[in-house]
Amino acid sequence: MMHYVEIIPINNLHPHPDNPRKDLGDLTELAESIKVNGVLQNLIVSPRWSKEKNCLDGYRIIVGHRRHAAAKLAGLEDLPCIVACMTPQEEFRAMMMENVQRENLTAYEEAEGFQTMLDMGESVKQVAQTTGFSETTIRRRAKLLDLDREKFHKAAERGATMTDYLKLNEIKDPVLRNTVLDTIGTPDFNQTFRAAMTQQKNMEWLQTIIESLRDADWCEEITAQQRDDMKDVLVTFQYNYNPHNKREFTKPGDTGKLKWFFFVGREQVDMYRQIDPNKKEKPDTSIADQKRLEVAAKIDDLMAECEEQEQEFRGLRESFITEFDQWNTYREEILAFAVKAWLHRDVSSYEYSSKVDREELAGLLGIEYDTKANKLDEKALEQRLRVNPEQVLLCVAYLLLEDGKRGWSIKCYENVVKTSRPIHRNDKQLELLYDCLRSLGYDWSTEEQRAFGGLLPQYQLAKRLIEEYEEERHG
Repeated sequence: MMHYVEIIPINNLHPHPDNPRKDLGDLTELAESIKVNGVLQNLIVSPRWSKEKNCLDGYRIIVGHRRHAAAKLAGLEDLPCIVACMTPQEEFRAMMMENVQRENLTAYEEAEGFQTMLDMGESVKQVAQTTGFSETTIRRRAKLLDLDREKFHKAAERGATMTDYLKLNEIKDPVLRNTVLDTIGTPDFNQTFRAAMTQQKNMEWLQTIIESLRDADWCEEITAQQRDDMKDVLVTFQYNYNPHNKREFTKPGDTGKLKWFFFVGREQVDMYRQIDPNKKEKPDTSIADQKRLEVAAKIDDLMAECEEQEQEFRGLRESFITEFDQWNTYREEILAFAVKAWLHRDVSSYEYSSKVDREELAGLLGIEYDTKANKLDEKALEQRLRVNPEQVLLCVAYLLLEDGKRGWSIKCYENVVKTSRPIHRNDKQLELLYDCLRSLGYDWSTEEQRAFGGLLPQYQLAKRLIEEYEEERHG
């Protein structure tokens, strides 16, 4: 690679269009320094070929974009440069090295730089050798490019960390990943991330059911139009597969006599069976029963989603307790939490209301529990009490209000099976638990607040379904 030093007019120097660093930052101090001391380090540039003019047209800056911009602000007319003849690959590699070594790039700019090097034909191993990053880091950074750039930068402004971004890699669907990206740096992030992972797991389960049905020789897939044409006339709804009932895939016993069909919806698969021509039933009664079954099934599914979300919220609360470490700052609040929890459970009507499940306590404290003997490690517990009594007290207080092992699991949503009528209630125990957690700095998410207030969309839809069904039935 040929190179030589030359003083070049500043107007003949042009920023490289592929410079990995998009934001040069505040140039004020650097410009003032250049006014006093001049440019102390040569820029590195490469001759620029103009396709329009079909000749050399100035120079592209490889190293020194900030110095060039600051020198313009300082009013300099020319700059000392090392002119190096490079290939496009060599130019970009040099720019990446310069910025990586100075730690000038954001994670997203690094990702764009790595991807450009890969697009130029370099392998992941070569990029790693050039930049000094591990191959794993190269691959992880490149995945960031699936994220919306504007949303990424807004998340960075909210204080997002690389750990937050890396968690997004666990979400396979780019659309879902960008949805979660919107919440990074907000109280909703952990809940939204958990919900996305649950949705991903549910969709993977549902996909296995769909594939099994498509491979089966006893059922036929139908479109929405076919379903509507045949429903209540040629076929009847039987049941559905959805992530909330997790019904085991089985072959019905009457497939030798009657035809079966399945319809793939957005989040479930509905199963229909041919109406038995030998079975005598009044058409009106059959249609009414069919409608009742379908409404009940939909409400069951919606309320199962509500209860599933409540379990996710419990996971958030439990994570807060296990990760809490502000013992000195919140000592008085922890004592108040414990007293309120004990008083509430002591006057409640639950049997053994003031007892705590020891296995759950061991899990929160991170000490061993012998499931066969049904005992926790008493010595470890005593040691923890000596070292950090506030931690033990907090975990006990938490479990007094949220011990679900004996069927006390606090929840706001329930489905009365006999009538398929959805229910929401303001659980006083849950309200007390949230008040105590928030006194310790817990930042409950928007979805948790909506759930507590009976505003989950699944619940609202379930209410509308039962109201519409009853109006139609009595109308």
